[in-house]
Amino acid sequence: MITDETDMVFAGFAVFLDPPKPSAGVTIRNLEKAGVTVKVVTGDNELVSRHVFAELGLAVTGVLTGDTLDRISEEALIGRLPRTNLFCRINPQQKLRILLALKRRGDSWIHGGRHQRRARAACGRCRNFRRRRGGRRSRRRRFEFCWRPDLAVVGDAVAAGRAAVQNVTKYVLMGASSNFGNMFSMAGATLILPFLPMLPIQILLNNLIYNVSEIASRSTTSIRRRSSSR
Repeated sequence: MITDETDMVFAGFAVFLDPPKPSAGVTIRNLEKAGVTVKVVTGDNELVSRHVFAELGLAVTGVLTGDTLDRISEEALIGRLPRTNLFCRINPQQKLRILLALKRRGDSWIHGGRHQRRARAACGRCRNFRRRRGGRRSRRRRFEFCWRPDLAVVGDAVAAGRAAVQNVTKYVLMGASSNFGNMFSMAGATLILPFLPMLPIQILLNNLIYNVSEIASRSTTSIRRRSSSR
């Protein structure tokens, strides 16, 4: 029998307010324009989650609760994933099930928040915000987006990654076309001319000059990084 909780006086309720950042809605819309789908997996109930979506100005395309998730099969879950962007009352085991279903669909995904060690077991086509080994300075630079309290850094990372891939692709294509043109011209010229059109050192110098000119290809990228302060 409880004896220490008697003759108590009710003083009121303690309320904790944790509103979403106003920039989160803009960042999510920018990610959707870039082809990145954002899905919210939360332990809160549906009413609270819908209220957060409304505050951010985002549309709820589909809702799946933890109770419903326990009653449906894996095939049904995979079928509902494309049109569902809000998962409510989800525990860590159910979150792992959702991530595994995304993996089975062939999607590449990245997630943040708690329970990352448990979700890491899904591995494969997944990334999370977890520190890796390395020097102190390298960890600070590599995981700066994990420590800054702004969702916009995810959009910056997507834009920077796509810009890097585009620049590398341009560099490889330009270098391959240059080498192919040189070798094709040399092979064709040897059938007509009685001497070598170019010496090996001249070919290497030509490639060096062309590779130096390719440095400017990085500044011509069509993908711009959006500032995280916007």
